[in-house]
Amino acid sequence: MRPSLLRRRPYSGFYGATAVIYAAAAMFRIELVWILLQATRSAVGVTLGLVAMELPLLVVGLLGPERLGQGHRRIAVLPLYMGVAMLLAALGLPLTTAAVPILLALALLQGWWDGLLIPLLQSRLMNYPDDAPRTHRSAGFEVASRVGNIAGPVLAGVLLADPGRTVALAAAGVLMAAAAGLLANNAVVKAPATSTAGESSSPLTDLAGSIAAVRARPWLSLALGVRGVSNFLWPAFTIGIPLLVLSPWHGGATGYGVLRALWGLSTVGATLLLTTPAILARLKSAYFVSWAVSGLGFLLLGVSPGYAWAVGATLVGGMGSPLVHVALDSEIGEHIPPAQQGHVFALQRLVMSALILIGLLVLGPLVSVLGAARVLLGAGLVMLAAAAGGLAWHQRSRAPRAPTDAAGAA
Repeated sequence: MRPSLLRRRPYSGFYGATAVIYAAAAMFRIELVWILLQATRSAVGVTLGLVAMELPLLVVGLLGPERLGQGHRRIAVLPLYMGVAMLLAALGLPLTTAAVPILLALALLQGWWDGLLIPLLQSRLMNYPDDAPRTHRSAGFEVASRVGNIAGPVLAGVLLADPGRTVALAAAGVLMAAAAGLLANNAVVKAPATSTAGESSSPLTDLAGSIAAVRARPWLSLALGVRGVSNFLWPAFTIGIPLLVLSPWHGGATGYGVLRALWGLSTVGATLLLTTPAILARLKSAYFVSWAVSGLGFLLLGVSPGYAWAVGATLVGGMGSPLVHVALDSEIGEHIPPAQQGHVFALQRLVMSALILIGLLVLGPLVSVLGAARVLLGAGLVMLAAAAGGLAWHQRSRAPRAPTDAAGAA
C-alpha cells in the first residue's frame, strides 16, 4: 500500500475518524464482554451481549443502510448518537444493580448505529471522485480500522482494571463523539452520495438487486461463502479467549485487552508489509491463504499451554486478516455498480453477522460442554479446510479449459 495515501487529504482525516470509531467500538465490545462475564460468570451471559450487538446488523443488511439512514443525511451524526448512548449508559450503571439489561440495551443501540455507519463510510470512500486505486483506499481503511482495534482493547483493559467500568464506558462515548467532529467537514464524507434506492422501489427489490449483483461475480460469491464459514466459527475466539484468560492463562482484564489488541497490531503490520504490487496482483488467491492463516492462529490458541504461547498464536492469527478485507472491499468497489455498493457492503456484513449469530448460539453452549480450548482447536481445523477448498475451486476456475472434441473438429 502507498503510505502517502494515509497522509493525503482528505483521506487522512477520513482514516483518522475511522480509527477513532473502531477504537470506541472495540472498547465497548471488550467492556461488554468483560462486565457481562463478571456479572454472569458464564459463556451464556457473554453470548447474549454479543447476540444483541449482531441482531441490528441483520436488519440493516436486509433493508440497506441508505434506506434506513435516509433521516440522517449527515453521516457524522451517527457516531454522535452512539457516543451519547454510551455516556448515558455510563451514568446509569452506578445508579442501578441491573447492569445486564442496561448493557444489552446499549449493545442493541451500538449494533444499530454501527450497522448504518460503516457501510455508508465504505461506500463514500470507494466512490470519492479522484484517481486513488480502490485497492489502496481499501488498504488504508483496513489500517485505520485495525489501529482502532489495537487502541480500543488496550484502553478498555486498562480502564476496566482501574478506575473501573463507568469511566471505561464514558471514555468510549467520548471517542465516538470525537469521531463525529472529525467527520463533520471531511470531503470524502461530504461528497454527494450515489442514490441506491429508487423512490418507488421496495426493500425486497433492493435486496434482490444486491444479491443478483453479488451472484454475477462468481469469485465474490465464493469469497462470501468462505467468509460465512469462518464467521460462523469466530465466536470460538470471542467467547473462548476471555474464558481462557481467566483460567488457565490467568491474564486478567488487562491481559484480555492486550490479546485483542495484539490481533489488531499483527493485522496492521501485515497490511503494511503484504499489500505489495506482487500480492495485490494475486489478491483473489491471497484471500483464501489469509483465511488459512487465521485458522492456523485459532488452532494454535486452542493448544496454547499458557499466556506467552497465546500471545504468539494471536500474532500469527492476526496476520491473516488484512487481505481478507482488502480483497472483498476492492472487488465490491471495482465491480459492483455504485448505486448498489452501500447495500452490498451491508449485505457482506449481513452474511458476517447472521453466521456469527448462529455460531454464538451453537458454539456458546458447546464451549460450556467441551471447553474453550477444544472448540478453538476444532474451529481452526474447519477454517483451514474451508480456505483450502475455496483456493482449490478458485485455481480450478482460472485454469484454461481444454477445447472440446467438437471445437477441435471444427
